[in-house]
Amino acid sequence: MAKKFAVVIRKGGSGKTTTTTNLAAGLHQKSGRVLMVDIDSQANATKGVGLIPEDLAYTLNDVFAGRVGGVRDAIVTNSFGLHILPGHRDLSQTEQGMVGNPDSLWRLKEILAEVENDYDYIIIDTPPNEGMLTYSALLAADRAIIPVAAESFTDDGLAAAMAMIGRVQQRSNPQLTVDGILFTKTDRTQFRDVLSDDLAANYAALIYPFDVPRGTHVNHANSLGVPIVMYMPSHPAAVGY
Repeated sequence: MAKKFAVVIRKGGSGKTTTTTNLAAGLHQKSGRVLMVDIDSQANATKGVGLIPEDLAYTLNDVFAGRVGGVRDAIVTNSFGLHILPGHRDLSQTEQGMVGNPDSLWRLKEILAEVENDYDYIIIDTPPNEGMLTYSALLAADRAIIPVAAESFTDDGLAAAMAMIGRVQQRSNPQLTVDGILFTKTDRTQFRDVLSDDLAANYAALIYPFDVPRGTHVNHANSLGVPIVMYMPSHPAAVGY
């Protein structure tokens, strides 16, 4: 049965999607059976591994809408062999339809249950908010990863993510755990050292003992639809991931 990770933070620019694509690609490189799931209507994780949602026959949204026989019909294999359940802009409409229908929050968990024995890892990219789709991802996952961008850190995004995870644990998914807090876009300035100390006071046990440095090559790799772990494996950010 797959280990299921949701990468979650409501603050945009935290490296959430970059973390998702590189974690999925890195595990795939290590011969893991990996499914990357894009539940964000921006579909940036899908684009970040070289796919164009509008060119695909089916996406995750079609699975939600019941337009495919099963989830396997919508899973795509990209150019380097990673399996993806793609996102699509129409997921925003699907999310609106979930309002007032609590049972729909469990739909992603049901979808992934069809294929979780096919994979070692399922990595879920979530929207940068606390909406229904993010909640659904936390119901479906057993672990959460919270990326924190050092260059624009405020405690609000992290605190909100921790609070949302706590609500899901209490109300619906007690098996959910925080796998870790990942520093992204770091440098070696005094600011980062102070930032780490401030966070450590509240979250010491959850902070990963490694980080992902910032760099222009990461953005360039994203624009090419190739995760940095594959585009430039020796880059410090690739090593961090």
